[in-house]
Amino acid sequence: MSNRSKLLIVLTSQDILPTREGVKTGWYLPELVHPYNVLNPYVDMVFASPKGGEAPIDPYSIEDSKNDEECQRFLRDKEALWKDTQSLDAIIDRTDEFLGVFFVGGHGRKSSSNGYQLSEQLKILLQPCSTSQTTASLIH
Repeated sequence: MSNRSKLLIVLTSQDILPTREGVKTGWYLPELVHPYNVLNPYVDMVFASPKGGEAPIDPYSIEDSKNDEECQRFLRDKEALWKDTQSLDAIIDRTDEFLGVFFVGGHGRKSSSNGYQLSEQLKILLQPCSTSQTTASLIH
């Protein structure tokens, strides 16, 4: 077990834009990859999403990042990180374990996910947090 601090990374479970029938969405690839690459040497990251399990990637972010080597390497090598997330319900009682919470952006993040709205997710996850914990949300 690592002695490093833990950071909670929250991805969306929303895979269809509720305002556009049939339009796929999810978390935005570079909005996870670039912070992940910077933070990975310093903290252990725990990945969660409202439903748990596979957190959908916005297919447009994959297309937009096709020339981004970091994103392409992440897609190839780190698939388990977003395919096997913990559910938010499983995390709620453990928030004191984390140095902070990072909400990864994308259109899915701005939409309802598994009955949770973003503001409800923040309230649930941050209520037990101490004032020394950090919260970040990246939405393009």
